[in-house]
Amino acid sequence: MLIAIAGRDGGEFGELPLDEIRKEIARFGPAALFVDVRAVTVAAPSVSDAWTAFFAANRATISRVRILVGSKLLQLVVALSKEASRTGDMIQIDDEPERFQAALAREAAPERPAPRGPSRP
Repeated sequence: MLIAIAGRDGGEFGELPLDEIRKEIARFGPAALFVDVRAVTVAAPSVSDAWTAFFAANRATISRVRILVGSKLLQLVVALSKEASRTGDMIQIDDEPERFQAALAREAAPERPAPRGPSRP
């Protein structure tokens, strides 16, 4: 699941973004979550608190989270949320778009069936 957030996130939408994620997880089951926040200029403390609570409450239904940040301040906010949610290595923070995109591409790639029988040149 890919989510992009841009601009000033003052919490105007409340829990709506998180509710949409919950709906998708309910429809499709456990998911990997990719969040692109590199274009966020300001995030209110209430937003960070809501995401922290969401991560903590949904450890069983989210297989992994990758968050792409664009500033050191947002990187710190996300790192604090990661620590406060006690999710361990479930959350990874990227500051390089290429690494984030590569991880997203790996997640989206269809699984190849395992080869059967002896391989041939």
